[in-house]
Amino acid sequence: MSRILILTLDAMGADWFDLHRASGRWPNLDGFASSGVRLDVTSMGESLHGSIWPSFATGTGPATHGRYFWLQWLADEMRLVRNDDPRFRSAPFWAALAPGKRATIVDLPYVDAVEEPGFRTLNGWGVHDEVAPVSVPPSFGPEVRRQFGKHPLSADTVEPASPGEKLKMTRDLRIGVHKRARLVEDLAARRAWDLLLVNFSESHKAGHYLALPETLSPRLTNESAYGELMRPLDTLLPRIIRAAGDDCHVFVVSMHGMAGRTDIAPLGRQVIDVLLGKDPGAERERSDIVRKVRNLLPASLHRAIWQRLPASVRAGREGTRIMAGGYHPGDPIFTVASDTWPAVRLNLVGRERDGVVAPGDAAGWIDRLEALLTEFSTDDDQPAFAGLFRTARELSGPRIDFLPDAFIRTNPGVVRSHTLRRANGGILRTAEPEARNGAHTGEGFCFWRPAAGMTASRRDATIFDFAPSLLELLGVEPHSAFEGTSFVARA
Repeated sequence: MSRILILTLDAMGADWFDLHRASGRWPNLDGFASSGVRLDVTSMGESLHGSIWPSFATGTGPATHGRYFWLQWLADEMRLVRNDDPRFRSAPFWAALAPGKRATIVDLPYVDAVEEPGFRTLNGWGVHDEVAPVSVPPSFGPEVRRQFGKHPLSADTVEPASPGEKLKMTRDLRIGVHKRARLVEDLAARRAWDLLLVNFSESHKAGHYLALPETLSPRLTNESAYGELMRPLDTLLPRIIRAAGDDCHVFVVSMHGMAGRTDIAPLGRQVIDVLLGKDPGAERERSDIVRKVRNLLPASLHRAIWQRLPASVRAGREGTRIMAGGYHPGDPIFTVASDTWPAVRLNLVGRERDGVVAPGDAAGWIDRLEALLTEFSTDDDQPAFAGLFRTARELSGPRIDFLPDAFIRTNPGVVRSHTLRRANGGILRTAEPEARNGAHTGEGFCFWRPAAGMTASRRDATIFDFAPSLLELLGVEPHSAFEGTSFVARA
């Protein structure tokens, strides 16, 4: 059976990919895409974006694998923990290749490593997401760092950036893309794999900070800067494909995209305060002394300090900050960690350790929250919210209790807003300046250069369809637990 090489361009939407292909900036990516099979990809990028890579890897939804963000609530302990906690573990589809076949996976967030002979995993070399470093076997990570050096990308600290800082970020990300593309070429040439997957995390961070029109310098806009930072991959792509060989299926994919939108997630906590009759945000602002001290330090200094802390310490600090002033014993409803869409948790009797809400009263609390959301608008009189994503209505699976009970849908038409007005005259304001102008969407793409007489049976795919499809190409029978279907067919 053939081998598979997958290059994932993290968070690069189909619109941006097509834009830069048409501009002439990426001639080799354009040529690859034009000559291959295209599938339009949909995912839960807009709502549970932290579930994307676990869903891709397991072929199941977030209510089955249980992951949706890097910090998640544990009901029996009433606290936030990293999603690499053993209780969230699930096997990726490539575990089915053992024994006999081999896989190499680089920088795929929130996915567990397979510790079997012939399997290599490196996570945390150059990632946008907050992950604990992983190297399987232990020698793999040091080997990559010796050959290609330290990667300039590390976990995003989510801070406002000036045009000059975005230019520096772009230069650093371009260096990272070049290092990663060279790594792919080297790994491809060695052919010590049946499945090789390398995630280009650089496009994820760039999407967050370069989504809206902005002039960064006399020569570069946000759009052209994004195009420039990915050019090293375009330059090396022909060599990568040659190194992989004619008998190799080559995929260039993105599981979700980015769009220019405001991030009003911090206001979700204040909406819950209003629902509970509290002073919106007041206790939270008084409580977070550490963050106030941090903001007095130069940005470069506190970033350097933060990134050198152990992953467990960073998680503990973030968990404390997120929950500070937001939950007290006896609160029937509260917010938990999330990104873009505020996440809401009910303090249910029989599920939460300190539960106070009877299961029969749960729907009433969610209904009252949804009604309250309709009372808020932005400064330009747009609705601030678009209702609720009610998890139990949208999803089902054995780990649904690891997920929030609801997400507050932000209005996708709101591009910039830091103040919300309530119909009765009340005002909610964000306490901090907006850092990122790009929010996740659920639209991605897949371009596939088939080998060995294969093609696609259709022109669209969900994120759950990749696991059974890729196993089929590798000659392994997909198991029945997958929630997607194969898109593979004979040519």
